[in-house]
Amino acid sequence: VESSDTDEVQASIRIEYEPVLAHRVRAQVTYRDREYNDTAGPNGTASEGEGVRVDVDYRHRIGRYHYVNFDLRAEEITSDNPDRGYTRESASVSYTHPITRNLRVRPAVEVRHTRFDGRLTPTGDRRDDTQVVPEVEVLWWPGPWRIEAEAKYIFGSSNDPLREREGYRLSLSVGYVF
Repeated sequence: VESSDTDEVQASIRIEYEPVLAHRVRAQVTYRDREYNDTAGPNGTASEGEGVRVDVDYRHRIGRYHYVNFDLRAEEITSDNPDRGYTRESASVSYTHPITRNLRVRPAVEVRHTRFDGRLTPTGDRRDDTQVVPEVEVLWWPGPWRIEAEAKYIFGSSNDPLREREGYRLSLSVGYVF
């Protein structure tokens, strides 16, 4: 969706409510102002975009490193370059379960729906994409090390046949806390 070469300035406000350790609700509003490295703006200048993103999430803490999370997001970017404008909503749920003190597993699923302002299908309709992404993540944190492996399967549907996609995405990250 995004341009690979974008400068962005953003400002956010977040509120958090945690009446007890077991329940936490966060809400965040972010304003984003963008400049794209292209020549699609007025008179061949770089195009610009702006928009608001709203995030709401709820976390239920069952125990140490044992959580259920629900996340909702709505965002919009308007731009003088119609290829950069879009509206998107997403929802996800995840469950983090400890296996041992340093090892946990996190299954999750996310649904994301995106409508584009100026990207058209071969039939001339505005492009409309939906992704469903089930995943499982394994987190192993022995001492100062942070080792995380993630496997996703992406089901992508679109009214543009060229944007239909399905496949795996695997990742591994290794970090050290100083």
